[in-house]
Amino acid sequence: QVRTVLEQAMPDFRVDPGRPARVLVFKDAKGMEAFTQAEKTKKLGYRPSGLVQLGRERAYVAYRIDGGPEDPYQAAGLTLAMLLGDLNFHWAPDWLKVGMFSFYGSVRVRAGRARIGDFPRWLPAEARYRQPLRIEDLVRMKSDDPMLTDGQKQFFYYGECQALVHYLIFHPSREHPKPLAEVVRELSAGAGPEEALRRVVGDLRAFQRTFQGYIRGYQTSGLELPAPPQVAAESIPIRGLSPGEVAALQGDFLIYA
Repeated sequence: QVRTVLEQAMPDFRVDPGRPARVLVFKDAKGMEAFTQAEKTKKLGYRPSGLVQLGRERAYVAYRIDGGPEDPYQAAGLTLAMLLGDLNFHWAPDWLKVGMFSFYGSVRVRAGRARIGDFPRWLPAEARYRQPLRIEDLVRMKSDDPMLTDGQKQFFYYGECQALVHYLIFHPSREHPKPLAEVVRELSAGAGPEEALRRVVGDLRAFQRTFQGYIRGYQTSGLELPAPPQVAAESIPIRGLSPGEVAALQGDFLIYA
């Protein structure tokens, strides 16, 4: 279902990795960390809901479903969007990659409709107590910057990147009817992150004030799409894996880690 929604929302993007993909779903963070041996995630101060491993022969998508009733869609959407981001925006600055997979990964499916790209609901309240990054720093910074080693700072950075993509999608002007596409075009032509954004939004200091007001407000824009056909759970064959099969699967996964 999530993959079908992303295909509808991203018709111009590549959605298949060009190699077999295995999706691993874990009941909780402890199980995912044990299988993936993701010790480094413990140093972040938070536990990511999913991860992507791209190998030469196959791709792995792993996510956990212990975040609440909506999280199975959100975790799957975010993790699959990370894969699509690697496929389509591997060349892009980190703010764009992070913002795009956060935007397109915010999938909700309910009552026959699907929503994608909703503004991060926690950001306005958080922004009232934190000083947002300077826009120049936001677009120049890498997601593994030493300033972001604290998990909460990195989480806030992800929210700001998503908010910037959200703004560029939902706030066209007469001069710039498709702001995000224009920024992408400028980057593709060789402009640096700051210059590409400046050519579309104008003076970055003035835009900083606009953007700060934007992330401190509650934005309601999002994309609504028809929900994909549901697959009956009982139609999916399920069987347990033997310890040997689990070990073989884990070994194959760790080859690409």
